[in-house]
Amino acid sequence: MRFDPRLTAPGCADGEYTLHAPGYAHAGLFWADSRGPLENRTAFAYLALDESGDGRFVFAGQRAIPFEATHAAACLTAPDRPDAFLLAPLPAHPEFSSEAPFMRIGVMSDLHLSSKPWRVRKAMRLLKDTDCVLIAGDMTNDGLPAQLERFYQLIEEELPGVPVLAVTGNHDYPVRPLPLIRTGIDDYHALQEKLLERALSLGASCLCDASGAYHARLNGCSFFGLNAVSHFRRFVFPDGKQLDFLRERLRACTDARRFILCHAPLQHHNPNAADRLAAPYLSRDGRIQSMIDEAGSVMFISGHTHVSLNDAAGCIEHDAARGNIYLNDSSVTRTALSGENAPSEWTDGAVVTISLYERHTEITARSVSSGRIISRGLCRFAWPNRT
Repeated sequence: MRFDPRLTAPGCADGEYTLHAPGYAHAGLFWADSRGPLENRTAFAYLALDESGDGRFVFAGQRAIPFEATHAAACLTAPDRPDAFLLAPLPAHPEFSSEAPFMRIGVMSDLHLSSKPWRVRKAMRLLKDTDCVLIAGDMTNDGLPAQLERFYQLIEEELPGVPVLAVTGNHDYPVRPLPLIRTGIDDYHALQEKLLERALSLGASCLCDASGAYHARLNGCSFFGLNAVSHFRRFVFPDGKQLDFLRERLRACTDARRFILCHAPLQHHNPNAADRLAAPYLSRDGRIQSMIDEAGSVMFISGHTHVSLNDAAGCIEHDAARGNIYLNDSSVTRTALSGENAPSEWTDGAVVTISLYERHTEITARSVSSGRIISRGLCRFAWPNRT
């Protein structure tokens, strides 16, 4: 029997993994040490082997290998024989700082809170030790005042002392908002105001614009919030004023790490590959892209798609030339995965942690239900890279 990983670069999971295990029908591929698969991590691939016991997996998407992994493991199963596993050594990882991160940022999107908050609670508890939490929209399912108030209460209960920054999603507005329009009530923006006041009391600085956009700063990092949804759940930036604010603040910003929070992804960084050929979600998609390209060292964080972080093509992109990262955060609710035969855990909701080091940034994802680290949700980049 033989298991042979051929990686494109040390520390990067991209490459070809070939397996020859006569008599076995299936294999799960895991990161491992010399004793076997690492605990508390999901598989990074599942293979159906042919009649000869041969299988092949091609990994792409710029995923990383855990620092503690010295091997890859193929866990073999067949109906008529005992399980077994093969270990294959991995090349040494590139040198990164061994120091603790100077900041850990939690990310969630598409929580869709309605009447049962247990999943939202579990997601928040996975991020309780971060320095701040970013929420990329669809906090509620129906945008009703009671849901928004309940969401704020959950933050107070589960994330005490943690600043939370958010932007609106299309589900954070009611389907029939006419009574709210007539009375001039805009419940989401009242919630945003409360969250920014709370973040200010917890050490962040916040500059709010009349357009609905904002710029917050914490621990030498800048966070820009774009509210790209209006009544009737349309993706619009009225008069482009939020983008005027964003351009001005990006040009004036001297922070090495800048984050833009927006519910919908940009057209050319949408993990739904077919949607890249359709009309963009955002009304001024090209303008936002131009500003990000000009600025460099920006991480654009979005949600909305519900694509699983286990998706083969990946939900995280790194533009190394400009030093920009595009993170589509999947969802806290169940996610979508196509083209692979995988366990239900792969379509579970997820949360993300961004760990900032002096010379690199690491992105880690966890399953909401099990709390396990999602092997396909691990990426590591030399970021920022301002030129």
